[in-house]
Amino acid sequence: MDHLAAHRAYLRGWSTQSSDDDLVTYRSDVAHATLNGVLRTRGRPTRQALDQARERLHGVPRIWWVGPDSDPGTANDLRHEGATPLTQLPIMVVDPEQAARPPTVAGLEIEETTNITEYAAAYARVSGIDPRPRRSAGSSAARPKTWPATRGCV
Repeated sequence: MDHLAAHRAYLRGWSTQSSDDDLVTYRSDVAHATLNGVLRTRGRPTRQALDQARERLHGVPRIWWVGPDSDPGTANDLRHEGATPLTQLPIMVVDPEQAARPPTVAGLEIEETTNITEYAAAYARVSGIDPRPRRSAGSSAARPKTWPATRGCV
């Protein structure tokens, strides 16, 4: 079972470009790292994947998720290339049919957002990523200090 398929599908839903299975990237063109990045690399040297990712994601802040679906050694290879780990996240998986029904919370309102900047800031906060929007994607402020930033389960 591919436990991270839903995660990849969700983030790729923001993408404005196609990707491939060996280097899964997503690019929304929104100036928030959570909405642009690399989700997985398999079957190619990390240096080659890094160069291709730089081309695909040029001009936007981005992150590199490293998890069990990437080639072994990817996190160490990225560190060797100058990456800085941001955080580690646990992987939690449940079959929706087996999940317990949550209790109803009085007064709780859930609204759909149509403002991508507000959404990205909220999503970033719960992901441990600086939620402040960046200046324009072409400015030096939009680029991280080091590329790539590793993310996820290392």
